[in-house]
Amino acid sequence: MLEARAVTVNSGGRLILDDCSLELEAGSVLAVLGQNGAGKSTLVQAVAGNRRLARGSVLLDGREISAWDPIDLARRRAALLQGTQLRFAFSVIEVVLLGRLPHPGGGRSARDCAVAEAALAVVDALHLASRDINKLSGGEQQRVHLARSLAQVWPDDRRSARYLLLDEPTAALDLEHQHRVLRVVRECARNGAAVLVVLHDLNLAARYADRLLVLQEGRCVEEGRPAEVLRPDVLHRRFGIEARVIENPAAPGCPFVIDLGTSDTSGGQADVIALPD
Repeated sequence: MLEARAVTVNSGGRLILDDCSLELEAGSVLAVLGQNGAGKSTLVQAVAGNRRLARGSVLLDGREISAWDPIDLARRRAALLQGTQLRFAFSVIEVVLLGRLPHPGGGRSARDCAVAEAALAVVDALHLASRDINKLSGGEQQRVHLARSLAQVWPDDRRSARYLLLDEPTAALDLEHQHRVLRVVRECARNGAAVLVVLHDLNLAARYADRLLVLQEGRCVEEGRPAEVLRPDVLHRRFGIEARVIENPAAPGCPFVIDLGTSDTSGGQADVIALPD
């Protein structure tokens, strides 16, 4: 289990995360939702062990994440963070092989190459293997970096729990690849990984996650199964929208949110945004 206990993060004198707790269990997907600036990316960084905590702790299999040997940690936990960029002319396959550096082959063995190619294949990017990553579209680059994260925690040893932390992996992706990536996420969980994924699309979260966690102003304010969290009153209170929730016709038993527009909290006419002449 990967567990955050009362995690608090400050930055520049401002409270970014306030007393946030969560648990990631093997075989499950936890989707983190929230408005812009709610603290979602900071939460991923903190859970990954990449952010200094003002208070609280992050435990991986019962041990403080900071106490893990970096190589052992890298074999167990992979994080796809926002804004990942490479300034060098690496080929796509070279980028994905970076995820194999902590493993015995060091990114150079036949096994490492086979894993890298398999990871590219599952995200529909194997045909890009020889391309310069800096010459790809934003969506293609996103899939390559996801493949790198997958290669890092590829199930070489199923006796060890694996943790995959993904900050908006569907950003810049077309609709087909959004679903493909999240089907990969579900398959990772089915094979024993624990997955945390930050999403903005409520319906994708409902369809592919086991549990939802909503952040608001740095605090964990809602958690539960999709049907428990995606209720009209919660959507009004946490996202400022009026919504109708029905059963997803493509996924029986799964809620589907119909966004009816921004809530008018003033009790009168909704504000009109006037652009300058």
